[in-house]
Amino acid sequence: MKPTAPDTIHAGFLGLMMGLTLMSASVGAEETTEYTASEVASWCQPYRSALLVNGTATVQQSALGQFCFGSFFTLAAMTAIPGGDGADKPPALGICAPENSRTSDFIKIFLHYTDEHPEQGPESFLVVAITALQKTYPCIAKSSKH
Repeated sequence: MKPTAPDTIHAGFLGLMMGLTLMSASVGAEETTEYTASEVASWCQPYRSALLVNGTATVQQSALGQFCFGSFFTLAAMTAIPGGDGADKPPALGICAPENSRTSDFIKIFLHYTDEHPEQGPESFLVVAITALQKTYPCIAKSSKH
């Protein structure tokens, strides 16, 4: 998946930095905080009612909404990390999203997944988000022909 211009221009560098901050959030030198799926889902709520105008999602912005977007923008960029040598290897995260996928698509998939699996709310945001995206965009192994 490549982040696309209409989705990413609005968050840009700020969204990327917020996402990196969220994914590696630390509360102090001695303590690291891992956000839960429920927490991040609550921050992403404005994307449930996003308006699509000329291919651009319009969302009521807030600081937490920016953290949501930045987190998924970063996760989308991470899906391009190769899983090993060779063109036949799936991406490292095991998410094979179409090239035209948008950051907002990732957010909506995550929200739908957390709606369907509320028992996973207390679990790690990253684990739940990656699971939701792997189930939606599985990497199909290429069959070898002899």
